[in-house]
Amino acid sequence: MNLIAQAIFLAVVTNAPAPVGHIVFNDGNGGKSDAVSLYAERGDCPAGAMRSVYFVARAPAGQNEIPGCYVIKDGFVYMVFADGDQGRVPADMVKPGKRPVAWI
Repeated sequence: MNLIAQAIFLAVVTNAPAPVGHIVFNDGNGGKSDAVSLYAERGDCPAGAMRSVYFVARAPAGQNEIPGCYVIKDGFVYMVFADGDQGRVPADMVKPGKRPVAWI
């Protein structure tokens, strides 16, 4: 089963919510790029924050997804992740919909 079919299968079977936006961090070398998916659900995040997932392009399979939380405030997306990484990016870097499967 290819990656797209797997993603569709998992979304249908688990009824997993789709991301509402994504941010791609280009490595500048034309290779795989890290990305963050943003969701319109709270998940395990504190009040006022929403769930996110950081996809590490060069990490081994099964170790490439890091859960996190985000807020959008004053034109920036503020993010923090379970591995302790944190940052902010301009809100205009957020692209609608889910990130292309090829980026992970």
